Amino acid sequence: MIFVYIFIFLRTTKNAGMSYTDFEDVIFKSKGVIYGGYVRDTMIANYYESLFIANNNVDSTLTINRMVKPKDIDVYFNTKDEAEKFIEKLSEYGDVIKKVSYEIQYSGMFREVDHKTIELVKNEMSFLFDISYPFSNMESVMFHIEPPFYNLDMLCNGFIMDINGTRYSECTGTYLDKLEGSERTKEIREITYDIYKFNTHLTSYGMTKANEPYIALRVIKMMKRVFPWVILNAPFQVIKHYIKNDCCNCCGTKLRYNSILFKDRLFETNCFLSNLEYHAKRHDYKIMCGTKHVVKFV
Repeated sequence: MIFVYIFIFLRTTKNAGMSYTDFEDVIFKSKGVIYGGYVRDTMIANYYESLFIANNNVDSTLTINRMVKPKDIDVYFNTKDEAEKFIEKLSEYGDVIKKVSYEIQYSGMFREVDHKTIELVKNEMSFLFDISYPFSNMESVMFHIEPPFYNLDMLCNGFIMDINGTRYSECTGTYLDKLEGSERTKEIREITYDIYKFNTHLTSYGMTKANEPYIALRVIKMMKRVFPWVILNAPFQVIKHYIKNDCCNCCGTKLRYNSILFKDRLFETNCFLSNLEYHAKRHDYKIMCGTKHVVKFV
């Protein structure tokens, strides 16, 4: 496993200051459900931490220097009242500041959910919570629905955490919702193994032209992470092996590892993604470096 010795862990110790981990119990006691990237990254951290300990016979507290701090944590409550009580509870830990939530396009039942972004500030530390709950007229309808509200973007983001532990959501809007028993277990196991390799698939949720900017920018964000993700069903291919005597079709940089193959042309990864991001924000998706092909996600 190539990441065993270099992976950065989410877990912390009593002497290392606060982390998002310290708020998990507060969230669960407040009847909250954690979803999104935090759950995925926690699963990865726990997996590689256990491998590190097994291979080095050391206690997890010795891995404290391998720490990554997530940028935020997504929490869902069944009612606005539960959400507000949680925010009130946060004030016991520091100063609570309400932030302006950024606008993204939602589809499906996600449109029935309100959002608040809260920043908790203590000393020089800051924690962001994206808190969601049903609009008041939808509370009874949403009571038995859980994140991601039939609106899953990538299979790796389908796991949720609550007071009972970590499991795969039954409200993803994907084929997984219809699977049962061993068939569902097998699919979730394969998704989990892919996560440990930083691989995932885009889902087919909301695959309309209106959502394509969001989809493209989400893919770019995942591929530009410290540990880059491979989107297995993206409209281009990540080439991880060594490439000899080839240059980027865009900038002319000599290619080595982790290049992008698109329409039979090779690109340096950051060059390709930066160009795609530039054009995706303008809703045209054209890579203008030697090709006028459009990168279509939908």
